Amino acid sequence: MKISSIFLGNELLNGQTPNGNILTLGTALTDNGYSLNSSETVKDSMTDIIESIQRNIAKSDVVIICGGLGPTADDITRKAVAKTIGSSTTFSEEVCKGLRVYMARKGKTPSEDYYQKQAEVIVGAEILENFVGLAPGLLCSHQGTDIFLLPGPPREFRPMVEKTLISYLKEKQAPETKSLLFHLMGLSETRVENALQDFLKKYDYIEPAYCANLGHVKMTITFPTKYDEQALTFIEEVKKIYTSHIVTSEDMMSDIAQLLSVKSYTLSTAESCTGGGISYAITSYGGASTFFKGSVNTYANEWKTNLLDVSEKTLESFGAVSEECATEMVTGLCQKYKVDCGIAVTGIAGPGGGTEEKPVGLVYIATKVADDVQVSKNTFGGNRKEVREQTTRYALNQLRLQLLAAQ
Repeated sequence: MKISSIFLGNELLNGQTPNGNILTLGTALTDNGYSLNSSETVKDSMTDIIESIQRNIAKSDVVIICGGLGPTADDITRKAVAKTIGSSTTFSEEVCKGLRVYMARKGKTPSEDYYQKQAEVIVGAEILENFVGLAPGLLCSHQGTDIFLLPGPPREFRPMVEKTLISYLKEKQAPETKSLLFHLMGLSETRVENALQDFLKKYDYIEPAYCANLGHVKMTITFPTKYDEQALTFIEEVKKIYTSHIVTSEDMMSDIAQLLSVKSYTLSTAESCTGGGISYAITSYGGASTFFKGSVNTYANEWKTNLLDVSEKTLESFGAVSEECATEMVTGLCQKYKVDCGIAVTGIAGPGGGTEEKPVGLVYIATKVADDVQVSKNTFGGNRKEVREQTTRYALNQLRLQLLAAQ
């Protein structure tokens, strides 16, 4: 089954709004055994939209159109589709009734013009319930191709994809493929691919895909459902190849939480260049209160001394961005605040502050598990935001690996 998508809106093309909906759609399709063959983003132009619809109908079994179903002048999707398939639009009393109930519940009183526009549907199309918003979706067919019209706001688009669209696809055709996602930490995309290349030759029906982002690689393997049993062997081999690099999720927190729980360890952080980013990542995990005690953000040297017992001699001799300072930060953190495990980071996130000896991107990460302290020296590329993000990810992974080794 060939599936294509069309995303509408000038805001998607001028950089005003990132298109998160294609991520939602692609993920939902892949997770359920389907795939997106192509996707287009089109501006709010009747001519351009019609041309895009015609192109996609000619090559697809299912076309998913996102956006342009609101009540404003640039919401022309329904008219464009109707024109393309030789139909027309009409006012729906059924949709209007639902809109009035929704608005009354919200205490709003829009104009009658609003209802006239928002209750517009394509003649002959099936009306699809919008579970959380106003504009209903529509489903119509033309020349053997089914065309979905779905609302653009992400909070409305997501449930319609996950509930309505996926259910429809499963009724139309059983999934032909199965995909599995692996999160790999501490490896480059090239190393991930190279480690698997020779092994993949024995499994020519498996299609890998790699996506790297700041120390984290997502590896998706896709294979026909008829090879489900044979793929189990491959999956076990993947686990052996990447061993400790595989984590449950991109944030690693469920893995870290599980490892901490083995010995009922507590955890705290001492942060300089990340300014609380690591503690934010930790506390984003539901259940962090069972092990996380708090964070100390010590940008200034006197705070490192007063709150973490970093000696003034260390700061004078080696500087705040040093292995010695990071070691004293994590040691002082754990001793002073009586926690079992700690993470401390100190570095130069930029854009200024770097020297030839200590360039922008230089970060020392210290982790402590019980009596064991480990310190790594890292030089991260990218802008300030990217340096901070990499520091957070590498620090959590360093702690995870240290906990893993301590089991």
